[in-house]
Amino acid sequence: MARVAAEIKSVRASETNVLVLDCGDLFFKNRCATDLRPKTILSVMKKMGYDAINVAEGELSFGQDFFINQAKETGLTFLSANLTLDKDDTRVIKPYIIRKMKGVTVAITGIIPPTLLPKEAAKEGIRLSGVVESLKAVLAEVKGKKAQFVILLSHLGYDATQDFLTLNDVAGIDLVIVGHGRNFTPTISFVNKTALVQNSFGGEHLGKVTINLKEPSSQKRYQLENIVLTAEYPDDGEIRKIIDDLRQKEGARDEKLRLEKKKQEEEKERGETLKLSPEEFFEKMKKEQAMKAQ
Repeated sequence: MARVAAEIKSVRASETNVLVLDCGDLFFKNRCATDLRPKTILSVMKKMGYDAINVAEGELSFGQDFFINQAKETGLTFLSANLTLDKDDTRVIKPYIIRKMKGVTVAITGIIPPTLLPKEAAKEGIRLSGVVESLKAVLAEVKGKKAQFVILLSHLGYDATQDFLTLNDVAGIDLVIVGHGRNFTPTISFVNKTALVQNSFGGEHLGKVTINLKEPSSQKRYQLENIVLTAEYPDDGEIRKIIDDLRQKEGARDEKLRLEKKKQEEEKERGETLKLSPEEFFEKMKKEQAMKAQ
């Protein structure tokens, strides 16, 4: 993330009309021992100035309360055209946002397929509406608000997003950025006049799409650069310190857990030894000494 932050800062220093977007799955509970890592990720993304984040299954893996509280605390903008939460009374998840930039009004929205959420999602208060009808409703609204360029953050995966655009009449989307997958597209593809691009999983690359709205041809309007964030790439110092502090805290936590486990094992072994008869105890000692001698 420190390398991503450095590149974002560099782009903002040299370009105008910059949007920083993410398709979701920032963290998963089954990969995090505590909520320390997701809290750090979200606070860092706020410092990096992300404009919008699509809500995916990862964001909900710690539960509604955690997600809503973190969204409120960080002030990050989360989007979904077809997902709502029963507990989200202040609507931290927005169906879309409008950004009035220099010379252009941009609308951004996001979608997630029902198949990625658990079967009990409805019982947990996670509400999903149909992707097609939800997206059409958003497109009608943003058209009424004079949006000149529409970006969709899709968590359907690349092939499914291509199929979705091919099979459904959702005209009015200019650019789709795809999540939910490890592959990145070396070039931009098109479904009718909609540009389609996918960036890699886990921040291995940073995808940079440059759009020239004065270019009349949709095929020539876009330029894609996949920036490879190797170990030699410069870090943002502030973000690097936050990440290093996180790793130190996680290391201390892991060591504490290791010592606690070791103590429990020693206490269990001590208890089992006390239950032995004198004869069983001496036999156990003989076996241990024989094993040490080998």
